[in-house]
Amino acid sequence: MIIGEQKPLNEILGLINANSAKRLLVVGCDSCVSVCLAGGKDEVKELVIKLKDHSLENGIGWKVKGLTLKRQCERRFEDEIRNDIEGNDVVVSMGCGVGAQMLSENFPFVNVIPAINTSNMGAPVRRGVFKEKCMGCGNCTIHRTAGICALARCSKSLQNGPCGGSHDGK
Repeated sequence: MIIGEQKPLNEILGLINANSAKRLLVVGCDSCVSVCLAGGKDEVKELVIKLKDHSLENGIGWKVKGLTLKRQCERRFEDEIRNDIEGNDVVVSMGCGVGAQMLSENFPFVNVIPAINTSNMGAPVRRGVFKEKCMGCGNCTIHRTAGICALARCSKSLQNGPCGGSHDGK
């Protein structure tokens, strides 16, 4: 599962303001970032409210709408929102880095800004808490490291054996 967390609100606001936007569409993803409580339906609703409140308090006049796709990383789901995207100045992606890039690629006429910082691939420990297991380096070596991704799980990212040596081949 891809793990991400929402950017701080001030950072998101800075990215939006830098684009002189008036019409905003917040697009969530009901897949990985939904499970890690960063970009699903609830988080989209919260961000839409925060953006509307900010606009109202500062007299900006933003028109803000939110929706959530089943998966942002697949074109077939993005095609479903083509009409929603047209006419917006900015699309705020609450998907992982892959989802944000897919929106940008599939809708080059609108500026897509990322609202999620994608960190790694992880396994759930408990609701909303994940342990990094893989960095997605594209050169998996866990067959040589007792099934452990040394890049992700070793603080030194050592590939040449365990700290402190080994005993009886382990």
